[in-house]
Amino acid sequence: MLGAVTVCYVLIQTCAGINLLYPQIIGKFADVRAVSRIHGLSGTFLLLLATLTLLGGVNTEWFHERVTGPVWYVCVACPLAIYSLVAIEVLSSKSKTS
Repeated sequence: MLGAVTVCYVLIQTCAGINLLYPQIIGKFADVRAVSRIHGLSGTFLLLLATLTLLGGVNTEWFHERVTGPVWYVCVACPLAIYSLVAIEVLSSKSKTS
């Protein structure tokens, strides 16, 4: 179920990102910088959803049967590390432009 929500959110985020490709059009309705910031934070939330979906798949019985020992811990740690690095970068770059 979380995977389906993530896919729907990807579609919404994509539509919002396409609007940012044409700032002259969106600029008539909203502040482009504000929309860009919201899009970045929304993308971070999307990455969180994708990470949680991936961790949900790692915790299935099927995955536990095939991957055991320290490799399982690496499979859990890698997505968390990637999310942490991206979130820190997005949040720090947004605070610099404020």
